[in-house]
This record gives sequence, C-alpha cells and structure tokens, in this order.
Amino acid sequence: MLIDSLIISTRNTLIMILIKQYFPVLFLTVLILSGCEQPDQSLTQDVEMPDTELLIEREQQRIQYLASEDYDNLEAMLSPTLTYTHSNSSIDHKEEFMQPLRSGEVIYQNLVHRNLEARFITPNVGILNGISDVYVTVRGEELVVPLRFTIVYVNRDGEWLFEAWQSTSIP
Repeated sequence: MLIDSLIISTRNTLIMILIKQYFPVLFLTVLILSGCEQPDQSLTQDVEMPDTELLIEREQQRIQYLASEDYDNLEAMLSPTLTYTHSNSSIDHKEEFMQPLRSGEVIYQNLVHRNLEARFITPNVGILNGISDVYVTVRGEELVVPLRFTIVYVNRDGEWLFEAWQSTSIP
C-alpha cells in the first residue's frame, strides 16, 4: 500500500515537472498549428496573397543585418511587440533581444537556413519554418547551434516586421 502510494506520488510529480518544462513550447505549437492553418478558401478567394519570396528575402535581410552588426537597421525591422523564444525556452522582447547584440556579448556570424518553407495565413501575416545552423559567439565562445525554427512576419503600414521567433535545438 505504501509503495503504491509512493509510486503514484512520484509519477504525479514527474508529470507536473514535464508539464511545467514543456507547456510553453507545446502551447505555442498548438496555437500556431490551430490558428495558422491555410485560410478557408471561401473566405479568401478574392484576396491575393503576397509572393512567399518576399518573406524569404526579408529573412535574408535580417540575417545580413545580424551578421554585419548593422543593429540600427536590424532594430528597425523588429516589431515593437517582438517575442523571441530561444531554444532554451527563455523569452526576449525587442529591447532584451537587442541589448546583448549592442553590448557585444552575442555576435552572430551567420545563420544558414535550409528546408525553408514560407506561407501566408493572411495577406499581412507570413510564417517561415525551417532548420538553421546558427554561427554565433556568446561571451567569447564560438558556437554552431543547429535549430528548427518558426518565424512570424507581420505587415504593418506596408513594412514587413519580424514579429516572433521560436526555436528548438536539434540534438
């Protein structure tokens, strides 16, 4: 009886730890998958979606700004409501994302994207998914970090802004 009670208590504790650790990632994944399906054609049949090449070019521009340390232009293309979720699950907003770049604590050499998929869910919201090898120096340590990512760009007043980044480490 005592052993059964101990096993159930241990199991419940492990479940709670897993929920706390993985809930943000699972929640965001469900949110993206449920809310970002291809729009119902009956609702958007007369709406022309932008060319997906536009998203890919905008992302290449962001990478160029990061790698060349052109932080003024990079910051200008970030949404004021940016949410940047790192692969370790920490979250930065615009100012928190820019601070370690400007201080030199984090220096990106390059991001090499592959298996890139681009789509629009509305004419003003685009999503990129893919894999990236991120070449970065953090506090003097050079790293190559393989990631799977989701990026959201939004069109505000005719300008495509980097709205969200979610990444997961690839072992």
